[in-house]
Amino acid sequence: MATGLKIAILFFGTAHLSLEWKTPQVEEEYSLSQNETVELKTTANLYDQRIILDYIFPLDNVDEKHYINFKCINISSSTWIYDIRGCMKSSWTPYRYMNGVPSDEIKVWQITRTSTSLVVVCNGVIVLNFNFLTDYRDEFNRCHELWTRESNAIVFRLPYGLYGNSGPMLIRIPSSGWKTPQLGLSYSLYLDQTLELKTTTNLEESPITVYFIDHYFINFKCISLYSNTWIAVIRGCMTDSWGSAINMNGVPSDEIKVWQITRTSTSLVVVCNGVIVLNFNFLTDYRDGYSSCHGIWTSDSSTIQFLWSGGMYGDTSHLFMRIPSHGKFI
Repeated sequence: MATGLKIAILFFGTAHLSLEWKTPQVEEEYSLSQNETVELKTTANLYDQRIILDYIFPLDNVDEKHYINFKCINISSSTWIYDIRGCMKSSWTPYRYMNGVPSDEIKVWQITRTSTSLVVVCNGVIVLNFNFLTDYRDEFNRCHELWTRESNAIVFRLPYGLYGNSGPMLIRIPSSGWKTPQLGLSYSLYLDQTLELKTTTNLEESPITVYFIDHYFINFKCISLYSNTWIAVIRGCMTDSWGSAINMNGVPSDEIKVWQITRTSTSLVVVCNGVIVLNFNFLTDYRDGYSSCHGIWTSDSSTIQFLWSGGMYGDTSHLFMRIPSHGKFI
């Protein structure tokens, strides 16, 4: 279970989040599908105030509930615990801890239900990565079956699940915004912002090449559909050839993939359908004597581009992109 990893991702999942924060309302349904992300902002540190987010599964009986319930039990140590209904007994004890929750008064939470896990990111830290197949407790072995079904909405059912009656909590709702990337066009993207790409079929030997700084890029592709093997080249950090490529680990085999690519002040991070498949540290992971990697990739840059027609995942009919509305947690 991966927790406590600082990745500074804005959109974890397929959702592109709207600009406006809203106050969540009890029993109001918010459209949200699998692999989409909902953002919550808490603006004060409160003790013992729950956030209870219900996922609506169309085939559930009226009395069936599947939710994540989490709260802070110690403000000074920023200790948070959680409960996932259908995967463990619905009680706070024994405590199940979220790991590494930042102590900041203002917190932005990204919650994503993927095909394998429920992932919670707080101010860029993965504080929970709960695998439905392996992390369930006691006799709740139907956890994976229940939580990986098709779901179309979320809801806050109870007033006391709104983090103190919603005063210090806000929500942002996903919206659409996929576009076909255009060759040679510059897209605004700064350090710590996340680029989302969506591939809609599995293609072999069809690179995706994204230029970040001048002529420095990440270039990645699948070299075997049978084994689902993906490799990457980061120009300026290794020899610019596939022979020097590094492996991307654990890329999901799903036909539809949503990739989040984030250049931070230390690393280039690639997430695919909720799985961190590459976390390349510029200072320590460079190859072939490319010690200037860190200086190159952490320099100022405000745009990304697609400059190579061969790096558009075929003919772009299977590649889409979204640009985040903002890039840092505020």
